[in-house]
Amino acid sequence: MLIEKSREYLGRSDLEKRTVAGGILNVHIGDALSQSVNVSGGFAGIVIDLFSGGKVLPQLQEVQTWLEFNDRLMPNGRLMVNCGGIDEAADVIDGVVHPKNSSIDGTWVQHC
Repeated sequence: MLIEKSREYLGRSDLEKRTVAGGILNVHIGDALSQSVNVSGGFAGIVIDLFSGGKVLPQLQEVQTWLEFNDRLMPNGRLMVNCGGIDEAADVIDGVVHPKNSSIDGTWVQHC
């Protein structure tokens, strides 16, 4: 579903067409946790769906898993994480309401 939504809303379908310079985006769909998933030279990006059945996958709570994802990236590659899955509008931390569309310290922003 993430793949289709990124084609529809993020213009990814245009990136899957060969450019004049010969560049093209190839999408590989599979289990990012599988040790057999590798591409020569590394991935430009890995999209990770954080939740399964409304819960964070246990493997994604381990630092080693994230280090292994990082090792599969090409230089300057990106890990992109779908953190959606909770339908609340905001978190309340120490009595302060924080919207769910950005982190408290501003290091990430949710793009809808």
